[in-house]
Amino acid sequence: MLSFILFAFILGSTKAEVCYQIDTVNNCVKDGTTPCSNVVTIETTAPNKICENGFKNNQEITSIIYQGTNMLTIKASAFEGATKLTSISANNGIEDLEISAFKECTSLTTIDLSHVIIIPASCFEGCTSLKTVTSMENVQYFNNFAFFDSGLESLSFGENVKKIGNYVFKNTKLESVNLPKSNPSDGFGTNVFENCANLTTVDFKGVTIVPEYTFSGCVKLTTLTNIDKVTHFKEKSFYISKLSSITFGSSVAELGSDAFSLTQLSSVTLPDQIESFGIGVFETCISLKEVTINKNLNIPNRTFFGDTFLVTVNGFDKITSFGSESFRHVGLKEIRFGNAVTKLAGNAFAQTKLEKITFGNEQIDDFEPGAFQDMVSLTTVTLKGTTKIPDNTFKGCTLLEHISDFSVITSFGQFSFEKTKISLILFGDDVTQIKDGAFKEITSKMVTLPSSTITDFGKGVFENAVSLHTVDLGGTISIPESTFKGCTSLEVVMSFDKIKEFGIASFEQTRIPTITFGNSITKLGNGAFKSVKSTAMTFPSTQILEFGTNVFENANELKDVDLNGQLAIADFTFKGCSSIKDIKNIDKVETIGISSFESTGLTNVYFSTALKKLGDGAFKNTRLTELTLPNIEILELGEGVFANVTTFKKAILGGTTKIPKDTFKGCILLNEVDGFEKVTYYGDNCFESAVIQNVTFAENVDKLGSNAFEGNSMTHIQLPHKPIKDFGENVFKNCLNLVSIDFGGNTVIPPGTLKRCDVLTLVSGTENVKLIGKDAFKQTNKLQSLNLYGKLETLLDPLESQSNLFYHGNEVPKTLPSDPLLKADLRIFVTEKFKANKFGDNVVMKLNCSITQFIDVSEPNPMCKNCEEMKATLDGDNYYCDLDMTECLSTHQKCQICIEGKCQKCEEKLFVDTVKDVCVSECPNGYYDGTVICEKCKEHYEKPCKDEECEKCTGGVGGIVIAALVAILLFMF
Repeated sequence: MLSFILFAFILGSTKAEVCYQIDTVNNCVKDGTTPCSNVVTIETTAPNKICENGFKNNQEITSIIYQGTNMLTIKASAFEGATKLTSISANNGIEDLEISAFKECTSLTTIDLSHVIIIPASCFEGCTSLKTVTSMENVQYFNNFAFFDSGLESLSFGENVKKIGNYVFKNTKLESVNLPKSNPSDGFGTNVFENCANLTTVDFKGVTIVPEYTFSGCVKLTTLTNIDKVTHFKEKSFYISKLSSITFGSSVAELGSDAFSLTQLSSVTLPDQIESFGIGVFETCISLKEVTINKNLNIPNRTFFGDTFLVTVNGFDKITSFGSESFRHVGLKEIRFGNAVTKLAGNAFAQTKLEKITFGNEQIDDFEPGAFQDMVSLTTVTLKGTTKIPDNTFKGCTLLEHISDFSVITSFGQFSFEKTKISLILFGDDVTQIKDGAFKEITSKMVTLPSSTITDFGKGVFENAVSLHTVDLGGTISIPESTFKGCTSLEVVMSFDKIKEFGIASFEQTRIPTITFGNSITKLGNGAFKSVKSTAMTFPSTQILEFGTNVFENANELKDVDLNGQLAIADFTFKGCSSIKDIKNIDKVETIGISSFESTGLTNVYFSTALKKLGDGAFKNTRLTELTLPNIEILELGEGVFANVTTFKKAILGGTTKIPKDTFKGCILLNEVDGFEKVTYYGDNCFESAVIQNVTFAENVDKLGSNAFEGNSMTHIQLPHKPIKDFGENVFKNCLNLVSIDFGGNTVIPPGTLKRCDVLTLVSGTENVKLIGKDAFKQTNKLQSLNLYGKLETLLDPLESQSNLFYHGNEVPKTLPSDPLLKADLRIFVTEKFKANKFGDNVVMKLNCSITQFIDVSEPNPMCKNCEEMKATLDGDNYYCDLDMTECLSTHQKCQICIEGKCQKCEEKLFVDTVKDVCVSECPNGYYDGTVICEKCKEHYEKPCKDEECEKCTGGVGGIVIAALVAILLFMF
């Protein structure tokens, strides 16, 4: 019994140790249903193969022991992610591995690969504890990422390596590497040892090709053995390594881009022959001090870019081609080009520390812009055979002062010498081209242009050369745009009188004391002499054909100007020339442009009798005291011509009939104007803020613009009897001296017409007014009473300043003010013909006074009072007797009441013949007689008669006259 129990215990214990499973389909071992842990021993009877994904992500196993007699095969990802696995062993070794077999086995420390020929992709990737691998001499294939990011510290390749894949040993802990004796026949991949931060030594043995990024980031790599056998250095192959020296073979097939960039090389001897020379090969090698070149060589783009301590280039004269930025930011102090240079690319030497440059004897065929741009230490250049300087070549070389052989240059590119310090510029006579800004902001004091004509003369060539004092223009007859703009010290210009064309802003801000143009001048460009410091200038005796704008604008020291033969002055020509007080020969000018004399100090001006144009603001803000316009109609009279001339006192309008907008606006002393009687057009604001006391309006005024006379000093205004077609708003606003106004025959009183005329007491001539705009009488507090008539259709002013309205119509106007309403306590007086009891919401008053009476409103209870002798009212509805009968009675014998040139009543027993306007004793045939008048009968009457007139004229009832008229006359006498 005891024996049975012991046997059962032993059997149970043996079965418990077998945690794995057998995959009978694939004949391989895999993890158990309950994952294995700790040491796993695989028995001799088990298959010699670990299944694909067999123990993947098992976090418990620590060791695998295979006891079988066959060599072990490990399938793909068999132990991937088994993070506690430290070792694996097989009695007869491991024969075959598949991809990712031990990937991320972070605890794996050792493995025997003595029988393995191929290490698959990512096989040991991420095995950070794997420091040693036993016997890899038989391995022929290292596939991609095989040991990527592992802890491998040492490596020995076998004699028959056929392939090293990409990233195989990247990020490992390798300290030294002995490469195979020859190039792997099936390929040497990229990034193989990239970022091996502990790698210090490499023996290249027989390897001749170093692929892309092979040792990139190997920051401790200092020693290379047998490197002279390498013929191909691929892109970034040693990028950011710690190499301090390298010995190339005599012939290198390839130096790839950035191959040695950011290394610590201190000196380099370039191979005699380089078949393929990449970009930036030695870029930013900040320890590089010396380079040796033994044979003619092309230096590509950025080769030595940023090598700030590179001070010596032996054999520099053997360089035949300089790529873009090839020596940018290097420490070279002096260079001498050889005669075989065929190319000098843009920015090749930009921002270097060069102090001296000597060119070869031949012109460089391919000389690109900006080769030496911003070299702030450069002082001296010897050009020798160089005759063409491209764009930006020496731009920003702020210490460049000495140029040997300058006179041999025939072509200067754009900004080629901008901001240099050349003290004296003497051009040779063979110069054909000086492009834009070639000498902009130079510090030269003197320039002599060639005696011949420059065929291609660019813009702004000497712009802002603030030290330039003297210029000899030589044979130049055309000065391009901005040539000397900003040359604030330029005083002497020789051969100035020979110039035919001055470009835009060509001499702006210069200080030429006196300007005298030659008679051959044909063009003055816009702003050509803007803001110059000249004190005197004389125009040619002939008209300049192309006269630009702003030519002398803001030349505030200019005092003496002779226009000579100029008939036309362009826009803004002398604007802001505050020192000009008088201009000679302005009386010959026929066309004066916009703002041409604005803000000058002119005190007097005499216009040509042939004046055709005065442009907008032509004399705005000047110091004129008087003005006489010619006795002709100026064809083009602009707006605001004399605006804000605060010294103006008198103006004679001459033949002017149109005063445009703002013409005399702001002329605060202008109190006398002659010639109003001819004016038919007053533009908006044309006399605003003047102090004119008297205005006589013509009867044919067509326009009276808004605010035309705002703020003036008239005491009485008589508007024309012919209605003004275009009557603007606020025309007489703020006329603080205005006492009375007669609107003549006008039909509208626009908004704000008399606003704030606070001494206004009398408004007449409103008989034809149909419309009164809002605020027409606002703040006219002394205008207590106002007469309005039956033609009124629209009243929009609430008459808040008035106390009494005398309305002569029969019906309420169609439109009355609504917001606000008519003044509530406004007393409204109407005739007996007024049909309603109210005018809006206001109750009306009917006193029925006669035409020889007026309504006295001074009493609390208004009443009728008799007019003075020879005085009358139109209908008895008025606050004063506004009609004087003296003249009318003197022309009408035996007439007792005569109003508006017509007899209204004759002496006793006489009748008024209304047709002949005479007094007669009896009415003639064809008239019917009434109490006081004879009225002519109509030719035809409808029978039987339907009115009294018909009865009288056909023998019917006699002695009946028009009732209304009889009643009025009887009441009078």
